[in-house]
Amino acid sequence: MFGYLAHIPRVLNWIVLTFVDLVAIIGLLFITRGTAVRRVRSVGKDGTPVAPEEPEFILTIALLTGTPLLAGNRVEITLNGNETFPQLWDDLRSAKQSITVQMYYAHPGKVADTLVEILEERAKAGVTVLVLYDAFGARPAREYFARLRKNRVRAVPFRPFKFQNLWIMQNRSHVRGIVIDGKIGWTGGFGIDDKWLGGGLVETEWRDTSVRFEGPAVRQLQAASASVGARRATHRAP
Repeated sequence: MFGYLAHIPRVLNWIVLTFVDLVAIIGLLFITRGTAVRRVRSVGKDGTPVAPEEPEFILTIALLTGTPLLAGNRVEITLNGNETFPQLWDDLRSAKQSITVQMYYAHPGKVADTLVEILEERAKAGVTVLVLYDAFGARPAREYFARLRKNRVRAVPFRPFKFQNLWIMQNRSHVRGIVIDGKIGWTGGFGIDDKWLGGGLVETEWRDTSVRFEGPAVRQLQAASASVGARRATHRAP
């Protein structure tokens, strides 16, 4: 027995060294992978960044984001959970054809319960419901997505933890985007968690601004989510 105990420090050392080597490899791959935007620079008339009123502003934003800015959108700003969630729930309940949800953060609670109930009800009513959630940010709520999959909802994780994904494991999807019937879009800083409930006036309530919009931008958001979802769908959901 004492012979086995003598080997424990050596085993622990190997475990620590293996972990350090793994982190170092991930860091090296992250540093050397480059970036999609390498040299985009736009300077305004006075040498400062281009101002929104300058003609070059729209082109600059399009180059930086890879998304053209289109006119004809109707935008409504909502502050905190007490303005965001009631209207968001109404929009989701009104869905007749499709609901697309891409979310980074999710945690069990009242907000998650309400969202799951609405999505299940709409899916059973014949609405196509697609959910893409981040495998890291929504880890504590995986049971919710398993429940959704049992009720006609297509729910898949973004970049689940796999050996072949180690070099991009730290690059999570922080996108918050919801599209209803291809006509109504939602985005903002909120997540599926009770900390976003309320008015952001006390320490336990997180303050965040969200946007509800209609128009061409909705189709852009839906196309972006569909593109990520299609790439993720090539992998088997857990």
